[in-house]
Amino acid sequence: MAWTLEQIAAAIPQLNNPNEPIRYEMSGTRIVARWDIVHVAFVALLGAGTIDKEYTLTVDLDPEKERYSYEEHKVDSETHGSVSTDGTLSFGGSKSTFKGKQKSFSFGAGAGAHVSGGDTNHTYSYTFEDSRIKQPLFGLLEQAGYEQKKGLFGRLFG
Repeated sequence: MAWTLEQIAAAIPQLNNPNEPIRYEMSGTRIVARWDIVHVAFVALLGAGTIDKEYTLTVDLDPEKERYSYEEHKVDSETHGSVSTDGTLSFGGSKSTFKGKQKSFSFGAGAGAHVSGGDTNHTYSYTFEDSRIKQPLFGLLEQAGYEQKKGLFGRLFG
């Protein structure tokens, strides 16, 4: 028999580690996990910019069927400005969003004369692997007696 919602709600805060940028919260039958992957502003020789990446995992529980479904949402944005050696100014940026299900891994690093949000005053680095946020939560739900709801292909071929 699966755990009650109250038992799951009591276990969710134990997933939060003060040394990790990941936070899990439960409200009703929904669990939301957020990861601020990187927020960096940098000034480099002849340029400057920002990098901002966030990831949200939303899990909906179905206590009657003892199943869960989930959806991912990732937002990546970058801005930059620079001065070329001939004095030309350039500015640019990009923003991408994803909503659905995916397996994801990314990393980045950089250096500048000044970096805020980095490991030191002159560098930054980050890595993102979605299993780092999914595995603890999905493992807890499996331990709680819940199984992942299968999509169309999972039902056909699973």
